Amino acid sequence: MKTLARSDEMRLAGALPACGGLLVVAGFWVVPDFDPRFGAIAAAAMGLAGFVMAQRPVLGRVVATTVLAVWTVSTLPPLSNNPAAALGSWLLILWLVSALWIVPGLPDARRRWTLHEEIDARLAGIRVALRCVALLVVAVALANDHTIGASRAGLAVALLALAGWMLLAGLRHAVPRQWLALVVAAMGLGAVVILSARITAGVANAILLLVVLVASAILRRRESLGGVTSQWWEHLLDHPARQLVTTFLSLILLGALLLKLPLAAAANHSASFIDAAFTAVSAVCVTGLIVLDTPVAWSGWGQAIILVLIQLGGLGIMSFATAFLGALGQRLPVRQEGAFAQIASGENRRDIYLAVKTVLGVTLVAEMLGAAILLPRFVGAGDDLGAAIWRAAFTAVSAFCNAGFALQSDSLIGFARDPWVLHTVGTLIVLGGLSPAVVVGLFRNRRRLTVQSRLVLWTSAWLLGVGAMLFIAAEWNNVLAGFGFWDKVHNGWFQSVTLRTAGFNSVDIASLRPATITLCILWMFIGGSPGGTAGGIKTTTFAILLLAVAGAVQGRRSITAFGRSVTHATVYRAASVATIGSISLILFVLAIQLTQIAEVIPGVFEVVSALGTVGLSMGTTAGLDTVGKIIIMAAMFAGRVGSMTLIVFLVAQRTPPTWQAPEEHVAVG
Repeated sequence: MKTLARSDEMRLAGALPACGGLLVVAGFWVVPDFDPRFGAIAAAAMGLAGFVMAQRPVLGRVVATTVLAVWTVSTLPPLSNNPAAALGSWLLILWLVSALWIVPGLPDARRRWTLHEEIDARLAGIRVALRCVALLVVAVALANDHTIGASRAGLAVALLALAGWMLLAGLRHAVPRQWLALVVAAMGLGAVVILSARITAGVANAILLLVVLVASAILRRRESLGGVTSQWWEHLLDHPARQLVTTFLSLILLGALLLKLPLAAAANHSASFIDAAFTAVSAVCVTGLIVLDTPVAWSGWGQAIILVLIQLGGLGIMSFATAFLGALGQRLPVRQEGAFAQIASGENRRDIYLAVKTVLGVTLVAEMLGAAILLPRFVGAGDDLGAAIWRAAFTAVSAFCNAGFALQSDSLIGFARDPWVLHTVGTLIVLGGLSPAVVVGLFRNRRRLTVQSRLVLWTSAWLLGVGAMLFIAAEWNNVLAGFGFWDKVHNGWFQSVTLRTAGFNSVDIASLRPATITLCILWMFIGGSPGGTAGGIKTTTFAILLLAVAGAVQGRRSITAFGRSVTHATVYRAASVATIGSISLILFVLAIQLTQIAEVIPGVFEVVSALGTVGLSMGTTAGLDTVGKIIIMAAMFAGRVGSMTLIVFLVAQRTPPTWQAPEEHVAVG
């Protein structure tokens, strides 16, 4: 059986030579007077790291990490004057270091690999090396005139290193020698062509085609020898986290292209692609952060596109597909069904279709009732019947999906003294923030709720009540000073609800006291419930961590909730989610502070709002440049799909070891 750990090692070994050429290209792109001798040394060292890693994985990692550290330090002064280039370069370095030490697990050095495992692993390294070189060829084709020489040199170095690595890879047992000679000759010929002539986009594309053809020949040859290979799309379909990520990415791309069309914009010209993409990400991730005023910048068609993206993003495309196939009497394939069961928190696959039907039914009824209740209020506010119907439907869908998009430029500030609107929108937000399992349990079997459902309900109730009381107490004489007693209560309750990743606001967020801002940041970080439309680390994670702390203080070795023991795996996952969420928050805050001119508190508030898919803003969003928008887009996407999902997407699940290491106590705290 193919060993994943060894395959990961060889994939890294194959990618490092191409990374050496990439360092040369990047050095000339970001540093005008980049020393070519240093670039050559860095490329040679990265190639050497690839050769060494094939036999000594740890030593190869050390060499590659050292090269990356030296390259970062040497380019630090020039990058300090270019925040965008610095951010891109440091993210690339961080990703490479993570790939070296975190993503692939270190294999067991005591194990002896079989010949079949070693051949498969080395072939995996060759395939990754070819793909990396192909990407480098694309970068060379897109290079500017003043960097074409450096790009040509970097690609030649990568090709030569790849040819040498393949000669030393020991593939004589995997493919015939004539195939190996052909591949090496193709790499050498490509390097000679690049070094001897001024490369153009056409030549680069020809070399790219040659590389792809050679890689395809190797793959076909391996299949003819009886090896087991899989297509790239199978890796996306057989893993729930990858399905979720790729589905949302596809929906975002489609939404961005639709919003880029002239008919989507209210003005005579279409929106810029970055603004269209930002709006699509915010809608699909049901966040609500905007760089363009929704009722002003977008036409009726544009608003309809945003509404569809909100609905699809809120419930998930797989819910619609599952319900549709269920109505036709068909079932999803086993892979997709298992993926949906994990995403929807379903404990039994036989209940998936019934659960989805119930959730969709509740969604449709809730949104229709919400729109019907809001309709007379909007008519009374001065809208004609058609505009009021559209505004009511848009607000109801946006509220239930916890999106926060509004057809009023001031969100719901104009309705701050209308408890009818506030409580209708608040109720829709609460219902949408509950997970499908809780919704199904409430409507089907209220007396036998699961522990997860009870934790969701109790934790949500406590957070809503405590948040409302603290908000009212802190803002009684501030933003709530001009309201009557009951209006203060209504708005305090509504703001506590909307902090659960909804994004609507009935008061000016920028005018809140610092203590209230801190409360908002904490509540946004916690977020809603797992499986629902809300974001954050989730209420169950927060509840499990509190129970774990209480159990540790009481000296218990396990924790219980509602008469049931909580597994250690659940506690570990809760701690992992909270830790990854905190680390993500720190990284995104640093990225904003390095690239944007913004005060500390508004910057942190903006990042937490994006990660928690909340949508509240202190006014920082409007002042973001292109780099800042990309950072917030990444934060919204990470917050929607979940930090743990992103990690699982990057890290293949590995079989746990059959042996257990001796236990030893470590002092903490």
